Amino acid sequence: MQNTPLSVAQRDQLADMLAGQLAQRQSQVAVRQGQESFVDHAETERQQDSNDVMQRDGAREVDGALSARDFSEIANLSAALGRIHGGIYGICTDCGASIGFARLMAQPEALRCAACAAKREAQHATD
Repeated sequence: MQNTPLSVAQRDQLADMLAGQLAQRQSQVAVRQGQESFVDHAETERQQDSNDVMQRDGAREVDGALSARDFSEIANLSAALGRIHGGIYGICTDCGASIGFARLMAQPEALRCAACAAKREAQHATD
């Protein structure tokens, strides 16, 4: 099913949403990195027992996973903004059809139309 190409107003609305999400994610990363350095400094000032070390290591593992997810999302949002500026935003990378506005509102960094995304997910489910 071919979707209608995005209007200028829709594209601008999505660009604003992407820019807002990107700024929010970057801010969250900056706050988390600031908290990590504060925690590291505070931990050097007190005696640690084995429970403290286990808790710290667990917290760092969680923070690492969150940071990896954040950086992936930042990259995806930045790439979507790049597609907007390059004039190829909202075009399915698999079939070339327009990605519907509703899909882009729900997932503004989407690379594929709903049909191609479903086909790709089905292929990965069988792998």
